[in-house]
Amino acid sequence: MSIVSKRPNKASEFVTTTCEGQQGDQGAGVVTLRLRGAIGKTDAISVKQVLPIIDQARSARRLHLVIDSEGGKVDEAEAIYALLRSIPVPISAEVNMKCWSAAIMLLLAADFRWARHNASLLIHRTRAIPRDVLGDNYVTAPQLIDQAQKLYASDEREVEFLAIRTGYSRAWFAREQSNEDLLRDDAALRCGLLHAIEGRDPFTMENLALFDRLTTEAPLPSECLLANYRAAERVAAMPGASHA
Repeated sequence: MSIVSKRPNKASEFVTTTCEGQQGDQGAGVVTLRLRGAIGKTDAISVKQVLPIIDQARSARRLHLVIDSEGGKVDEAEAIYALLRSIPVPISAEVNMKCWSAAIMLLLAADFRWARHNASLLIHRTRAIPRDVLGDNYVTAPQLIDQAQKLYASDEREVEFLAIRTGYSRAWFAREQSNEDLLRDDAALRCGLLHAIEGRDPFTMENLALFDRLTTEAPLPSECLLANYRAAERVAAMPGASHA
């Protein structure tokens, strides 16, 4: 999740809507938050922009995120993640086109996560533009070492966050972080970043309907809705499985 990431060429668009059951939306009582563009205090996706909608969602049946972002400032993404996790309602997320870099943190704020068939996900090491953190003056070796340590620390926090939120291997996320490759569909599902992909079994809308039913009729801790958690339950229930 980079401090600075690639930015779209066109002006970013930030749109929020409240669903009231119209055709094609998420249904009555669901607030939809559309997150499109760069993440940052002065960018399209910021705490200032999303806070009114998040507050509105506190009394909703569900908050639904629609994500199309190449990332941006990790500190702003962390602040938005904290706001999203603070509301007492289930959250679902849909990757419409791109979920790269710091946008992954917004995706992981959701309890149920799915993607359109042509969407892409990307995680990578933290990056910074030298001028932004060191200025235009000459710098010393200790200053460079200090900045490098901050970047390494950010990478470590990201890997720890990904592992905790998905329940998947920390070592796997560390390896994936070291390259600039888009995640394959099977890898995104296996590691728990996504629970479903449009057009693949199990069918996404059936999963979303189940998610709605479980969280409305019989509320469960969010970790019980994760794909990896359910897989572990199935393994534990197999004949001969040890429960020691």
